[in-house]
Amino acid sequence: MKIDLVITELDVGGAEQCLTNLALYLHRRSHSVRVIALSPPPSTDRNRLLKSLQSEGIETHFLGARRAWQSPRVLARMRQLIRIARPDIVQSFLFHANVLSALAYTPWKIPLIGGIRVVDPSRRRAILSRLASTCMQHVVCVSQSVADSCTIRENIPREKLVVIQNGVRIAGCPSDQVASSTSSQNARGGLCSFAQQKLGLPASTPCLLFVGRIDYQKGADILLERADRILTALPLHNIILVGDGPLKVIAQSHASRCEHENRIHFAGRRDDVLRWMQSSQLLLLPTRYEGMPNVVLEAMSCGLPIVSTRAEGVLELLGEAAVEQTVPVNDWDAWTEKTIHLATSQDNRDRLSDANYDRCVQQFNLTDKLLHYEQLYLDTLARRNDVPSNSPNDVSR
Repeated sequence: MKIDLVITELDVGGAEQCLTNLALYLHRRSHSVRVIALSPPPSTDRNRLLKSLQSEGIETHFLGARRAWQSPRVLARMRQLIRIARPDIVQSFLFHANVLSALAYTPWKIPLIGGIRVVDPSRRRAILSRLASTCMQHVVCVSQSVADSCTIRENIPREKLVVIQNGVRIAGCPSDQVASSTSSQNARGGLCSFAQQKLGLPASTPCLLFVGRIDYQKGADILLERADRILTALPLHNIILVGDGPLKVIAQSHASRCEHENRIHFAGRRDDVLRWMQSSQLLLLPTRYEGMPNVVLEAMSCGLPIVSTRAEGVLELLGEAAVEQTVPVNDWDAWTEKTIHLATSQDNRDRLSDANYDRCVQQFNLTDKLLHYEQLYLDTLARRNDVPSNSPNDVSR
């Protein structure tokens, strides 16, 4: 197959990591892959995913858009790329790429599969997503929660929706194959003190970790509003925020006014997130809305217990262990109390660590998820051509 993978940008993030994993997988399966990003290239300190693609010779194009008003120029460039090399099928990721791909590829009658990864509260986006979906053969949703939202809020026909969850390479396992052991001890890294060393803390300092964009969606403001209450109840603990975002300066200003300012650390954007997880007690995620948060899946792969809201996709990730690790969205008192409770309960943390790691190994193997994408493309083309796809694997719906 000749496949175009279209995304809004190629910075480091969940959707971008998914596209990169998919591009590498398809390329290694001898398909012809072309990656198209609507944005300019990422800066040199944020181009890890681009370097992964370039290292295997995958064709990559950046169309230079920074603002919505540049869409006509970007659309013209997309159509030029189609004329140069017409793909058999297209997969788009994220809102802007979905909309512009629908406009660019539909006149050429090239099968288009959209990708929706978050339940966005914007009504305007819901309307535009619905219009774009009329040009798509399928819409891949990252969780059943997202698929339900697409049906209810965006009125996308259920028969168009395909659920393919995120996958992850398992820490402590060879490549991304399923581990033979159900113990998460290797993934946890024992008493790893990587984060403590980076921050100049004693190796035995217990740490609570936030990983993600420092913005309204992820609830970084809630974490800092509750930081003094948490750290007062946990006098030995420190809070670490890994990530960047539009509210970082405001968040740092807020932290500077906290009673326990010296125990709140901003580590910035990192490429070694798993090592920070392996040296932390809990992942803190006071998120307001999601699709299926990759950070939770990464934490599970490290055997890290989690304190999260029940945002979209979180319950599907954690399974039965979700009851002990989640609270309703916007119930910040419950979220704070659960954080304190788990931080002071070694036995509960150990049990949840094993539960999270085991579920990750059993349900979220990366290769399985990428195979579902490939099979979806083969099935779509087979139906279009009215011939069998010659593959025994079924797509998860």
